[in-house]
Amino acid sequence: MRLRDLCAIGRRDHSGQRHGLRRAICYLFVLSVIAGGLIVWGCSSDDNHNENEHLIKANLTNAQEVPPTSTTSAATGSVTLTIPDDRSHIDYTVTTAGPFTSPVIFAHIHVGQPSFAGPVILFFCTNQAPPAGVPVPQPCPTNGGTITGRLTAADFTAPAAAVPLGVSTFSDAITAILNNNTYSNVHTVNNPGGETRGQNIHID
Repeated sequence: MRLRDLCAIGRRDHSGQRHGLRRAICYLFVLSVIAGGLIVWGCSSDDNHNENEHLIKANLTNAQEVPPTSTTSAATGSVTLTIPDDRSHIDYTVTTAGPFTSPVIFAHIHVGQPSFAGPVILFFCTNQAPPAGVPVPQPCPTNGGTITGRLTAADFTAPAAAVPLGVSTFSDAITAILNNNTYSNVHTVNNPGGETRGQNIHID
């Protein structure tokens, strides 16, 4: 059925009659309803996709480092983690912005609450000797940049120090992340304990 017929039916008009301004307004109304429906359909599709994933974010700052760094830094950054409902992997995006006090040497996920320095359980990247027993992590941008990747059970470093904190497997690591019990940390030459850090917070 044509738009002119829809408008005519709404007013019990004959489809061949001309109604000038009223008909134009009617057409615009019908078109806006159709466009609105398409927008809602598109948003619903995105929502359905996100319902199958968990979103975790961290904002990295020097002030969150524990203990405080030996040299302060203006470097900042952000981390986005996406975990599917089946918990099979972690997709990550790490973005850092300098100036750093010195070149970045590695970036990790650690177990621990704010104000606590915990063990490393997963590597985002490294510019030093790779960790043993896991796939070699990608290089880190030395003074800021963005990296993306995927972590699986093969990437879990299984440190003994994480066991008393309830993390002995990759599945435990994901549970800790979803429970806001991990943080992301970027380490540099001048601040090997960490220069910019942020708690991983489960958003959705």
